[in-house]
Amino acid sequence: MKRLRQTLRGIERLNGNPKNKKPGIGPSELMCIYFLGEVDLSKKNELYCWTGRLLAFGGCFRKTNITAKKPNCFSMSGVISKGSTVGFPGKEQMEVATSFSKTNQFSERQHKVFFQTARYSAFCAVTLTRKAMTLNRLPEGLESPLLCHNKVGGQQVALMHSVFDHWLRDTLKTAGMQPELYSGHSFRRGAATLAFAERMPRNLVKHWGDWVSDAVDEYHEMTMEQRLAIPRLVSESMAAAVEARH
Repeated sequence: MKRLRQTLRGIERLNGNPKNKKPGIGPSELMCIYFLGEVDLSKKNELYCWTGRLLAFGGCFRKTNITAKKPNCFSMSGVISKGSTVGFPGKEQMEVATSFSKTNQFSERQHKVFFQTARYSAFCAVTLTRKAMTLNRLPEGLESPLLCHNKVGGQQVALMHSVFDHWLRDTLKTAGMQPELYSGHSFRRGAATLAFAERMPRNLVKHWGDWVSDAVDEYHEMTMEQRLAIPRLVSESMAAAVEARH
């Protein structure tokens, strides 16, 4: 029965469910959230949540790779851990590796994503990830989640879905956006939509977001210019054929 439910959910995702479909969060939305949502990176919990957003968007990660369901419900292979950040190949790059996801449930491979430094530190996943690592005091060492949350009493725990989503709703509301329209998945959708809008190759986007099926095409929201490309080709070809007869 569980496998059947998973299959049905997969079919629903492929066919699209307009009722549950959330819009993406891209660069413009991130700007609004940061400036109008009054994000304060001097506050540790806001730093962790904001860094999670930049990782989710910049790495096209699923929310399950960014946050944990419960404070102690995580594994090194699923939620991005300190050890998942395998190093900084250069001063301007960072590599994050995961070996578990919805499409890699038996840890048969490692999925690696590179990050490039951004010009402005508040929007630089590399800079903020480094800072988050220095503030992380969780006892599990390299196996501890990269992103954490400081509770009222001072206890530090893994950053959870509920905390991440609650903070997202709060900042969206403060920014004058509609919180009910978005979810933690919106960063992944926004990343894939941006990549397609910039004409990145489909295979590259598929690899970047760790898709193994054609579900990646759901994020390919064509612009009017792209949609008119074939009609324009047909029109011009017909005109060329007529002109060739003269």
